[in-house]
Parts: sequence; structure tokens; C-alpha cells
Amino acid sequence: MVDAGGALERGVPDYRKSQDDPHYEVRVVNPPESLNQWMKQGAELGLSRSGTVRVWLCGKIIAAESEGDCDVHCARQLTEEEVFYATVYLFSIGQRWSDPDQGEE
Repeated sequence: MVDAGGALERGVPDYRKSQDDPHYEVRVVNPPESLNQWMKQGAELGLSRSGTVRVWLCGKIIAAESEGDCDVHCARQLTEEEVFYATVYLFSIGQRWSDPDQGEE
């Protein structure tokens, strides 16, 4: 489960267990500065058909989770922190690897 944006109250700690359900966690996930900079330039986050994270800018993959994508597209490999944030973000907006507009592998 992902709670994002207005669903989280101010002052929620970065991590805590729900008082009602010990299996439910509230985590505040902030984007790494590298992703912020790319987004300011107009980059978009997306998923490959295999479910790996990609960063697109001007129709070109500039960073990717998959080593194979990095080699093929001469892109930078995403860090674990970047992949984690992007995955949570994409999930929170309902984007999935199986969406028809995700393009080809």
C-alpha cells in the first residue's frame, strides 16, 4: 500500500508502524536530488515491459535500472535510492509495467 501526497498528514515520522496493524508501515519517501534535477529538465519516469525503471528525456532513455538498458542506450545506471523512489512513485500514480503505453522492451 502506498499513501502519497495529501493522504499523509504533516508531522508523520519518516517511518513508523501503524498502531492498529503492526504489518502496515508509514514511510515518507523523498525523491533523490538527481531525480529532482531530471524532472526540472522535463524528464519522465517509466517502466520497461520487464518492470525495470527508466528515465526518459526528449524521447531518449538517459538512466535505467537495468544494466542491459544502460548498455544499449548509453544511459547511467540508477542507484538503489533512485529505483526505490521511482518504483514507489510509479505505483502511487497507478502506472504498471503492463500498461499499453509503456512501449516496447
